[in-house]
Amino acid sequence: DVGADVTMVATGGSITLNDDFASSGNVDLTGASGINVNAAFNSGGSATLSAGSDINVAGDLTASDNLIFGGTGTAMFVDGATIASTNGTMALNKVTALGAITLNAKEGITLNDDFTGNGLTTIDADTNSSGAGLFSIASGATLNTNANTLSITTLDVDLQGNINAGLGDVMLMSSVAGKTQLGDASCGSCTMNISGSELQNITAGSLTV
Repeated sequence: DVGADVTMVATGGSITLNDDFASSGNVDLTGASGINVNAAFNSGGSATLSAGSDINVAGDLTASDNLIFGGTGTAMFVDGATIASTNGTMALNKVTALGAITLNAKEGITLNDDFTGNGLTTIDADTNSSGAGLFSIASGATLNTNANTLSITTLDVDLQGNINAGLGDVMLMSSVAGKTQLGDASCGSCTMNISGSELQNITAGSLTV
């Protein structure tokens, strides 16, 4: 355990954490050749993991504040992992989940690049149901579940990119009580609005809203 902000930079190699890691402050890891998190990881502040090669996460990873996976590598999450920002936002570049995956954030989750799932994918972008959490997929990015079930809980969605569940089920659930508007008609009292173009960006065997 460390009791303050932590910055690690490997300009010509990788960073490997083999034991449980906990910090009371912010954590910033930059590995030119990748990052390997082989045990539980907990940041008491924000956490940024950025690498020029893959970021391998072999257990649960939690940040109290904002959580960012950056760089040009792919974040690889072990089957059954829970990735969480307990009080902030989460932003992810390219991701491959090796099995079931859970993503939790209090104030929103953004996928900036392709996300490939290989099991049940559970996403909660507004964990305390405060109405602050939005789920977003950037233009050009695709969330592909490989025909596995996708469950998303959020105040609202911003689907500039695509969801492709193949023949799998997709469930979009509002994190707060209220109405959901489907299509382009105006609904000022609705808490979730899924436009026509956003609906066209969803491929699924069944869609539940």
